[in-house]
Amino acid sequence: MDWDSFRPPGQPHQGLENQEEPGYYQSHGHEVLHRPPAPLVYEGFVPGNDHGHRHAELFDPVQHVEGGEATIEAADDLVNDALLAAAGRRGRARKSRGKSKAAPKGSGRRGGWCKGMKLGPRPVIEASPRFNELYAEAVRCIIAQPPDPQKAIELITEAIALNPEQHRAHPVLAEAHHQLGNDQTAIDVLFIGAHANPYDPEAWQDVVQRCLDWTGIGRKAALEKAVVGCSELLKIDNDDYEARFQRAAIYREQGKLGRCINELNKVLSAFPYNSSAMEEYAKACIELNKIPAAIDLYKEAIEYYLELGLGNPEDTFEWSDVCAYVDLVARNGRYTDTLPVAIKVLKKLSRWLLGRQAETFWDACSLEHDAEFDIEDEPRRISLPEYIPGRFPLEAYGLGLPLELRAQLGILRLRHGDRTEALNHVEWLLDKGHDGNEDHIQNFPHLFLQVAIALSDTKEHAEALRFYEQIQRAGAIDTHTFWVGIGHSSFVCNKKEQALDCFKRALNCDAESIEAKTWIAKILIEKGATLEAIDIARDAAETAQSRVPQKADTRVYERKESRLLREEAERTLRYAEKLVAPKVKKRYRKRKEIDEDDAEAGTSGKRRRRREHRGPRPLKVSRLPDEDDAGRHERVMQYYTTMLNNTEAMRSDDMVARGIWIDCAASLLDDLRSNKAFFPKALGKASEGLNADLIRAAIRLQGTPANPLYRSSTPHDDGCGPVSNLPTAYRTIPLTTWLDIILEYTLLLSRSSPSAPLSPINRRLCYEAINTALTCPLFTHHPTAVPDGSFRIQLCHLVCALAFRDEKLLFNNILRWFMREHPLCTDAYRLLGAINLYFPYFSPPIHTGGKEGIVQKSVFRSPNAAKAMRRHIYALDKALIDDYLDPSEGPVPEFMRREREETFTALESVEGIDPVTGALTTTKVPIRVQEMDVVLLMLYGQILYATGSFMSALNYFSRARAVDPENPLVLLSIALCYLHQAMRRAEGKDGTRHGLVLMGWAMMSEYEEKRLAWAERQTKSQSDEEMTGDEDMQRQQGKQDDLMEAVRREITFNRARCWNMLGCAGLAKAEYEKLLVQQPDFLDPRLQPKTPSLNATTTPTDGGSSNKGLWTMEAAYAVANLCLAAGDTEGARAVTERYLVVE
Repeated sequence: MDWDSFRPPGQPHQGLENQEEPGYYQSHGHEVLHRPPAPLVYEGFVPGNDHGHRHAELFDPVQHVEGGEATIEAADDLVNDALLAAAGRRGRARKSRGKSKAAPKGSGRRGGWCKGMKLGPRPVIEASPRFNELYAEAVRCIIAQPPDPQKAIELITEAIALNPEQHRAHPVLAEAHHQLGNDQTAIDVLFIGAHANPYDPEAWQDVVQRCLDWTGIGRKAALEKAVVGCSELLKIDNDDYEARFQRAAIYREQGKLGRCINELNKVLSAFPYNSSAMEEYAKACIELNKIPAAIDLYKEAIEYYLELGLGNPEDTFEWSDVCAYVDLVARNGRYTDTLPVAIKVLKKLSRWLLGRQAETFWDACSLEHDAEFDIEDEPRRISLPEYIPGRFPLEAYGLGLPLELRAQLGILRLRHGDRTEALNHVEWLLDKGHDGNEDHIQNFPHLFLQVAIALSDTKEHAEALRFYEQIQRAGAIDTHTFWVGIGHSSFVCNKKEQALDCFKRALNCDAESIEAKTWIAKILIEKGATLEAIDIARDAAETAQSRVPQKADTRVYERKESRLLREEAERTLRYAEKLVAPKVKKRYRKRKEIDEDDAEAGTSGKRRRRREHRGPRPLKVSRLPDEDDAGRHERVMQYYTTMLNNTEAMRSDDMVARGIWIDCAASLLDDLRSNKAFFPKALGKASEGLNADLIRAAIRLQGTPANPLYRSSTPHDDGCGPVSNLPTAYRTIPLTTWLDIILEYTLLLSRSSPSAPLSPINRRLCYEAINTALTCPLFTHHPTAVPDGSFRIQLCHLVCALAFRDEKLLFNNILRWFMREHPLCTDAYRLLGAINLYFPYFSPPIHTGGKEGIVQKSVFRSPNAAKAMRRHIYALDKALIDDYLDPSEGPVPEFMRREREETFTALESVEGIDPVTGALTTTKVPIRVQEMDVVLLMLYGQILYATGSFMSALNYFSRARAVDPENPLVLLSIALCYLHQAMRRAEGKDGTRHGLVLMGWAMMSEYEEKRLAWAERQTKSQSDEEMTGDEDMQRQQGKQDDLMEAVRREITFNRARCWNMLGCAGLAKAEYEKLLVQQPDFLDPRLQPKTPSLNATTTPTDGGSSNKGLWTMEAAYAVANLCLAAGDTEGARAVTERYLVVE
């Protein structure tokens, strides 16, 4: 791509001349995105203040020593800046005031917030002589042979400490870290240096270039940092279309196609029909499956250039545009329909660019042959009667068609089925030219690869191997795609050793290549190395399975290519395991005893000789089901016995026993899954509960095969019969034991250990086992044999989802099941709140957006969670008794009881006796509640509070306060709502901020009163207990003092947080300092006592001083941050060393 096409006229090029560095995009064989060259360390890479003298700076480093010291005026500016920063002054937006016409000009208040100071960034202070000496010596260490990057780091670090605003020092430090292999540190140094002079576009362009070229940090992280650099370039100049185009290309590589399209639209609005922008736009549309939009863009460009003409070489329709447009046309639909159209379009546009648009007669035979682009007129072109020899030069025919277009035409012909025409075109790549010196493989290796892939796709592996071997001999391409392609063609052409070597080289390019591992396993199977093939095939299958999207997440499906690779790897693994499996004896028909008479012996011998090449003839009659079940039952009992023998050792964390136990449990689970009758949902049954087929199969398999009851079946009617007649065992093992095995198996898979860490494979196996238990009615609809089966399974499901940090499955499925099965139950809502507190949001790996990203993506505060809880609120309002009367507000308003689309009727099961039959029956009746549920109201309010809807949350907190006015948590939540709402920008404009703050502090005061009153009640209730001696009384008094101290410290900490939230740093610091204990030994986690529980259901811990260090570390951390914000680094250091350092 030509970057000058995006540069406005008159703006000179700022990059270095004659300096190119291969980047990422060129490694794929063709130029997708060119970037302006970045300066290298060993060629004057350091960007100084004067760009034109970089080479002079490098070869004469001592010249920087001649620079003088900073001027007094610049030093005064720095002093003024430091004073302003220390004072914490910040300019604020003021409302414009109308000038009084009566007041004379100049009679207003003197000065302003800047007091005559110059606005904007200060100029960079000149480097000191010592800085120049260190800088020059560091550069010498970098360019030395061999280089000494460690010494360079020491020197340039000292130089940066002297003059950190000198940008040219940071690239030297970054290059030194790069030579040591610390690319992450090098990139961070470049970002710091770029911020030292944030308005220098050259510095940011250097950052972007190095992020893309230094691959040590990983391609994904490099692209994210490169995007940041491009964004900084656009902040400097929003019309920098080079940076905008580069950001669009990075977005496309990241998969952010929508952002890529938006950036390219801005580029195309400034540079309509730019070739590079249109090509990038076409690639993004292909990935977005919006090919018609890209085709329309190219059609507009063609119409524009047809009207404008092709006379301007700087603004014309290029051959690359033809390639891109033909590719779009070929992809827009089924190949059988689009390939003929693409061939016609290619030939017609090529004729136009060659200046032969007048020869329209070629369109009539465009699909029959390509004589139009032969080298000579004879023998094919001259045969057309419309063709006039000599009308156009020969260069306007075959010789004028570029090699890229000819290769593309050959590929289209090949896919269309015209093998002869296709080979005639692609053979041009192997031709050395008229002089015999032109070698196309050096200039167009990507064309060779494209042709080879097309030939391989059309089963022309021998022809494809010719092009692959040309690339291999030239060493032009070394990618995973190339080595897999040549290996495949070599395997088909019976060159197995060459294929094995190629697939191993593919693994060197991509160690996680599923395709290469599968092919290697196939080759090893043919060579007889079956055991080695099994290991490689299993590795490929596990890698493919780990890439399958989890169904519990968003609606993401496995791509077809990935699915085919996974299925092929699993198929190869099964075939390899089958080869090493023990041979199963086959049953054959018994032959009659052959009499050793001469006649019979001769006849029998002839028959044997005729059948020697076929082997013995198998019996055509199938085996009886009892014989199959007998073998399976014996194996199941062996697995079960082995499991019992290793259970105790497994529970004692014996890793060998754990592995044996897991293998046995998996085998038992496979046997259970093999009985399809146990899973009616998988068989498409309308009912998921117990049915006649399931009961019949379960009764048949509940005992041993030798037991006569084993072959009995259910009664002839199709009913399920009474519950007492249902089976309670499977293969003599009780159903409760089966469920225990499944649940303990899932818990083992969800437990991580050094030798068995959590992995996607364990996650998949765990969820599959739980799904097996959930879909088997014997566990979920058989309360006699398996009591509370569904509850136990869902509880285990909850534990596993917590272990795997599966937030969406946990909050959207499992916890909602508890609320759905136990509607309007306070414990179900408490469980949701407790899981939200316990969920490891901040355990590694941390969300890329940090804490803010975790909060924004949390399922607990998602719209779906709020909608689900709102439905429970509506159901609660509807379930209130008809004569409900609030002491303060009166009866329930009618709007609360009205029917809504989201409202559901909560039902409960009630047992009764049928008056006709006298049988015990269970019916569902609507639930009626006597009072509103404070936990539900608070939970929904907290969800709204987490989303920032403070005033909406305040409504539900107020309802909870009406029910439980003595609850301190309700009062604290109301106070926080008022204070957060006061910090909104709109409240400041409307003038209601002061009132909201007053309301918030009023509720805080009430919270403090209620909290202290609660502690006093707890103290009084404990003192009323009967004491047996003086020691008990002293111990009890210590507990009471401990509880009161803990409550007071809690109130102090919450008050300090509120002051801090309001921006009153001085008041907040004063409150925090009250929590700093005099003896920081309590802060050591090894010595700190247990924190007492501050609720009404538990008693405080023993000891009179256990709460002395409560909330001290949090307060110390807050004080340190406040000191740093005020510029008091010494105070922050002292607090940190005293309270936050554990020796």
